[in-house]
This record gives sequence, structure tokens and C-alpha cells, in this order.
Amino acid sequence: MQAFEKAMNLGESNLKGDLLLAIARCQEVLNDKAKARATYDQIISQLPNTEFAKNARFFKNRIQ
Repeated sequence: MQAFEKAMNLGESNLKGDLLLAIARCQEVLNDKAKARATYDQIISQLPNTEFAKNARFFKNRIQ
């Protein structure tokens, strides 16, 4: 997860969606559901009408 966050901080804008999804999935694996939901919300708001937002909605709805 640190590698993904480091890449985000470097401003890899063309990878933003992939990186945010990876971070959210790691947060889920670490059982940090609140952070995962927040990251999915970030994807949905910052990358609307993209496949990334569609995937974020799907994964967010699966969190219980």
C-alpha cells in the first residue's frame, strides 16, 4: 500500500484511478472498511463517468 501511496504523491495522474482502486482494495484486505469506503467515494467524485468510478461503486457496495 505504501508503494501505491508514494506513486499518488508523485503525481502519477494517468495512473490515479488504478492507484486509488489498489489502495482501497488494500484497505479492505486490512479490514479498514471506513477508509476503503472513503477511498471509493474519492474515486467516484474525482473520476466520475469512468470505469474506475463504476468499479468503485461495485466494490463499495460489497463492503458490509
